[in-house]
Amino acid sequence: MKPQKIKSYQLLILEVISLAILFVNESFFININNTIYIIILTIGVTLSTNVLAAYISDKYKNNDLNDIAAKNFVVLKSCQDYGLINIQKEFPLDSEEIQNDFVDSKNVYIIMNDAKRFISDNTLLIEKRLKKKKNSTTLILQDLNQTDVIDYHIKDLKKKCDNTHKFLFYLNPNYNTLAILLTDNYAMYSIYRIAPGKTEVPHFIFKNGCSEYDLVKRDVEKIIQMSKLQN
Repeated sequence: MKPQKIKSYQLLILEVISLAILFVNESFFININNTIYIIILTIGVTLSTNVLAAYISDKYKNNDLNDIAAKNFVVLKSCQDYGLINIQKEFPLDSEEIQNDFVDSKNVYIIMNDAKRFISDNTLLIEKRLKKKKNSTTLILQDLNQTDVIDYHIKDLKKKCDNTHKFLFYLNPNYNTLAILLTDNYAMYSIYRIAPGKTEVPHFIFKNGCSEYDLVKRDVEKIIQMSKLQN
C-alpha cells in the first residue's frame, strides 16, 4: 500500500477515535463530573481539529492555498456581484417565496416570444395576481403571428383583472433573445436556443439590489418604449 494511502487511513482512524471520545464524553461524563467532562471534551475536540488540519495540509501540500481559492471561489464572487442566486430548469414559480412575490409585487413584467406555455402552465397563479388591487402587470410579446395568443389568452386574462389592476399588453417588433420575468424582488430570465423547436434551457434567478437586476429592469424599460401598446 502506498505511503499516502497509509497516512490517510491513519488520519481516518484518529478521527474516528476522536469522535468516539466525544460520544462517550457526552453520553457518560457530562452528568458525572464537570471537570473530567471539560478535560475529555478538550482532548477530543483538539484531536479532531488537528487530524482535520493535518489531512487538509497533506492533501494540498503541493498547492498554494491562494491559487486554490482563486480557482474555486472566483465564480462565487462573480455570482454574488451579479446577484445570481439560482439556476433552474424552469422559472421557479413553484417556490413559495417567489410565487408570493409574483402575486404580490407592485409591478410585474413578462417578456417572451409567445408566452403560450408560460400562461398555460401558470394560469391560476396569473389570475390570482390579476385580482390584486392597484397593481400593474405588463406583458410584452414578439409582434409575429400572435392572433391565437391574443384571442385565447390575453382577452381572457383582461376579463379576470380587478377593475383597479393595470394590465398592459405590448407587441415587440424585435426578436426577444430572452424570456424575462421581472418582479419587485427578482429578475428571472432564460435564453432561447438558436435552432427551432422546444428544448431545455437554464433559467437564471437574480435578486434585487445587485447589478444584474438593475440591468434587466433598465432593459425592460427600454423595450417598452420600443414596443406597441395594444388595446
